[in-house]
Amino acid sequence: MSRPARRSFIGSIASRSARHAHVVVVAWLALLALGGFAYLRGLGQEGFPVVNLPFVSVRATYLVDDPETVDAEIAVPLTEVFLEADGVTTVFTRASANGVNGFVDFESSMTAEEGVAILEGIVPQLPPGATIEFDPIEPTKYLNRFDLLVSVTSDRSLDAAELQRLAEEVAESIADLTTVDGATVIPSFRSGVDPETGAESIRQTSFSRVALDPAEGFVDSALIGVSAAPTVDAIELRDTVDDALVNGTFAAGIEADITASLADGIETQRDNLEANLIEGLVAVSLVGLLVIGWRTALVTAVFMPTTLAATLVVLWAMGETLNTITLFALILTLGLLVDDAIVIAEAIDAHHDDERPRIDIVRDAVASVGLASLAGTLTTVLVFCPMLFVSGVLGQFIRVMPITVIVTLLASLVLSVTMVSAAGRAVLLGGTRGRSPSARLVQRSGDALAGLVRVGARPSLTGVVVSSAAIYLSIAAAVTGVVLLGRLDFDVFPRSEDSNGLVVELDVETADGVAGVESATREADRVVLDELGTDLVRALYVDGSSRGAAVLVDLVPYDQREATAPELVERLEARLDAVPGLRASVSQVDPAPAPSEYPFAVQIDASADPIAAERLAADLAEQLRGQTLTRPNGRVATIVDAILSNGDAITRDDGVRYLEVRASFDGDDVSGLLELAQERTRELVTDDDLGERGLPADTLSFDFGQETENAEGFASATRALFVALGAMLVLLAVQFRSIVQPLLIVSAIPFATLGVGLGLRLTGNPLSFFVMIGLIGLIGIVVNNTILLVDAANQERALGAEPADAISRAVARRFRPLLATTATSVVGLAPLALADPFWEPMAVTIMVGLVSSTALVVTAFPFYYVLVESGRVAVSRRLGGRVGRRPQTSMSTTVTDSEPPGA
Repeated sequence: MSRPARRSFIGSIASRSARHAHVVVVAWLALLALGGFAYLRGLGQEGFPVVNLPFVSVRATYLVDDPETVDAEIAVPLTEVFLEADGVTTVFTRASANGVNGFVDFESSMTAEEGVAILEGIVPQLPPGATIEFDPIEPTKYLNRFDLLVSVTSDRSLDAAELQRLAEEVAESIADLTTVDGATVIPSFRSGVDPETGAESIRQTSFSRVALDPAEGFVDSALIGVSAAPTVDAIELRDTVDDALVNGTFAAGIEADITASLADGIETQRDNLEANLIEGLVAVSLVGLLVIGWRTALVTAVFMPTTLAATLVVLWAMGETLNTITLFALILTLGLLVDDAIVIAEAIDAHHDDERPRIDIVRDAVASVGLASLAGTLTTVLVFCPMLFVSGVLGQFIRVMPITVIVTLLASLVLSVTMVSAAGRAVLLGGTRGRSPSARLVQRSGDALAGLVRVGARPSLTGVVVSSAAIYLSIAAAVTGVVLLGRLDFDVFPRSEDSNGLVVELDVETADGVAGVESATREADRVVLDELGTDLVRALYVDGSSRGAAVLVDLVPYDQREATAPELVERLEARLDAVPGLRASVSQVDPAPAPSEYPFAVQIDASADPIAAERLAADLAEQLRGQTLTRPNGRVATIVDAILSNGDAITRDDGVRYLEVRASFDGDDVSGLLELAQERTRELVTDDDLGERGLPADTLSFDFGQETENAEGFASATRALFVALGAMLVLLAVQFRSIVQPLLIVSAIPFATLGVGLGLRLTGNPLSFFVMIGLIGLIGIVVNNTILLVDAANQERALGAEPADAISRAVARRFRPLLATTATSVVGLAPLALADPFWEPMAVTIMVGLVSSTALVVTAFPFYYVLVESGRVAVSRRLGGRVGRRPQTSMSTTVTDSEPPGA
């Protein structure tokens, strides 16, 4: 029985590409050149992508040493005026003894710069001596404003005021650079008028120290914030500023050094991408050589960088940048983009020994898998689409990720049909075919599995046992996987297993102004230097104030030190907490949002009865300490501490005064623990309890800040994913002209749960946003595999084969490409999991999930196909052939020399 030649638009494109291979080669070289230029010069390079955050920081100074006076005369009037402004949604103020810190949130359609202009135009009349400043809040920048920080130090004994003056000269030289938009010395002193005496008063409000050489320790410094000019990326900014500092002429004894820059992290990410790409190319080549043959391996190895080049060109044309999220997406796609190339290359290679014209072979081979490959690509694109609709700040941060993945997948499809087809004529069909012993072994394994399917489909005791065992094991595997997933912890953004940076936050309990904090933190300097030792590259005080300080710590790269960042965090916190009068919080720097030391927060409305609210806050903090929380998986966590976070200040949200109790846990799965802690708080403080205290029932509210927004974004992505799965079913229904077969195809998705559950449990990773990304990619690959298998079986059915014979032949035909795509995806992602702990959850999810799903797809899924198709045939016979017609192979037509039997 001859297989029909399939005519399709994809086959026509393939034949034209094969016929005009010289044109394809020219286009390929041009694409590589453009991609290289886009990567090296065209695409701007930055850390995190710039997002529109319509937040404006408000800082007012009023030197009266009384928070009540500051609140009444500054915070309340500002709130009343700002709430009336167009576009304002929220006004938050925190009044301390000598000033107000707060922020104003605008509608998402506005920018922070527009918000600053509005607020500056409506400032009410303030008391004499009060000053106010507005700044846009940009969390991807240092101190919310700067792209780079420069520390100015001296080998002479200079006071802070003199050091600031000399830093102004350095800032002026930096500001003259064409790559710089502005260079500002961050002031350590603020002036104001004492409202009682009328005299001008100058007070130190901040300080900075830096350790450029761990052996020399910390020295006093003045800090300069540098902003990049438009279109200038972080690497170009760092390089030009560094040249200016090295070649500049400053006052005697003055030294200026870059002490914080995003460029180092960007270069590290780029180096990881390049290393992963090279390792992935080698791995794919070896897999292709072992599983199919050297010709396919060669074509696939050339195909991967070409697809990445095409993606970079498209991103460049769209005005995107090369940033942490873009690089993340490019690394992710290394395991996805090889599918189309391998499937089409193998389809062409399978006809190597045909004696027909090569162009005809290419056309028919690509036509036989082209539309199935198209359906697989589009379904994968659909499952990534929900990430375009993630809400809030999280959505803005990751928006470029689905864009990058979708562009890569579509480029992969186009290039596999054109470039691989052109290569197929000259490379895949040229010379002697030849297969390695391993490739022949793989084919024999596929034939053996096909034989097992035929045995299991027979109406005999052996057949019933084999098919029942396969179906039972697949169901048991899926159920076990779901149970394992249900027992995992949940955290939207978990900490990575390692990092190259730390943030040390120091809170001085009995601070006596800035000078007192500066003196009290000297002991912290000694602890940091002693505990980190040779693992320390540099450390910088970026926010020394009258309450405490924040220190940025750069570590030796994690692949060059023994201690991990979490280990260093634990050791530092233990040492720093032993310093009298000092409370320390140490966290590692991660691409994920930094966790709060006290992530749980309950707000208590104090506007009705401040005294009763204060008593409730004190009682609730006491009750929360030591409370145990039982996770859904049975593991227990404890609330280790609870504090009144704003007792020494007056805090208002839209003018409503409130107190806030915050709590910390002994577990890292913050997202899951927050919900449990909220439930426990409701149990501890009931409506009856509030009534007895004379407080209204709505006194308590819960806002966890960024954690709340992240959870909402995660939930919106989950909802959109289900919508995408529905759209995917519609697409498959159109592709296969069937309702049942799309359901059959997606029924293989649960096959991956066993691998995912085991992999995450063994590696100690919780369910998270990164795991969700992995699951999305995994769903696309799994569905793509089952589409190829079902499409091949449908082709056999169109020739007249019965369901059992059709699916067994499909297993024999598709086993090698299925195994090759799985193996290349796994080995292509393995370097990703090993190279950077941040990527591990996503990589593990795809790798182990794909292994378990592929194993069950080639062993158990065929029996599901037999059951469904046999049922369709039985229903058709019972109803006189009105339903259960032979499935369509695709939306293309088939042409045969004679009508196939049974048609």
